[in-house]
Amino acid sequence: AQRIKATASLDSANILIGDQVKLFLEIDHPKDVNVQFPAVPDTINSLIEVISRSDVDTFELDDEKLMKQIQAYTITSFDSGSYRIPPYWFKIDANGNIDSVPTNGITLQVHTMAIDTTKGPTDIKMPYAAPVTLKEVLPYIFGVILIGAIIFLALYSIKRKKKNLPIFA
Repeated sequence: AQRIKATASLDSANILIGDQVKLFLEIDHPKDVNVQFPAVPDTINSLIEVISRSDVDTFELDDEKLMKQIQAYTITSFDSGSYRIPPYWFKIDANGNIDSVPTNGITLQVHTMAIDTTKGPTDIKMPYAAPVTLKEVLPYIFGVILIGAIIFLALYSIKRKKKNLPIFA
């Protein structure tokens, strides 16, 4: 009988508040064993949120009798501190014998930004000036042309009326 090994790992054990990290649940097992992945809830320990889940990837190891299955979860936390991600249990069915295999527990450290209190409050950066585009200026150009055309027609019609000529000949 070959050993079945389940592990849990993180991309990084230290993150800043709001950063995202991948949690990997993986299991090595013989080909003839059926494995059911654990159901990971939307929140872990009520402070770690699961943002997304990948499909289960299956790989054959060098030995043709062994397989590796991996599922990745994108997680984040919005509160600083040290959080323990508990072990998850894989259900296995080996020739009708049903058993469970646990992963290892992991610790996630969530850090805050360092704040320098000696400087006091600072201003918010002003937005940078973006260049003006033709699409933004085009209505003003058409407005000036329209006003110019109206003034021209008004002066032209007044001049024609003073000479007692029809406006359009």
